[in-house]
Amino acid sequence: MDLPSQLIVPGVAESPERQAKFVSTTDFLADAAAGRLPQFSFVEPQYSYESQENPQDIQVGERFIARIARAVMQSPNWGRTALFITYDEHGGYYDHIPPPPPSRPTTRRRC
Repeated sequence: MDLPSQLIVPGVAESPERQAKFVSTTDFLADAAAGRLPQFSFVEPQYSYESQENPQDIQVGERFIARIARAVMQSPNWGRTALFITYDEHGGYYDHIPPPPPSRPTTRRRC
């Protein structure tokens, strides 16, 4: 189940006012494009498939981060925005399982 991490903060789950401020990634992207970002946003992936941790596809997590960063940088809000990407890398693929084999190239480049 994908529950927002903010629900671990006491009182958030019981507060309809706070719950009403939770929006989907789609809504966040639309708000960014329209210049309607709030003073503070906490954006997180759907951990069951957009995470970069095992067993998810790392590329999907990378695309999620790129999509959020690109939306913020292209937003009319960008000139007065600070973007912080926090990254929990105390462990990952390198420390407990062998890396997956590389994907096959789809095109060949000639030099």
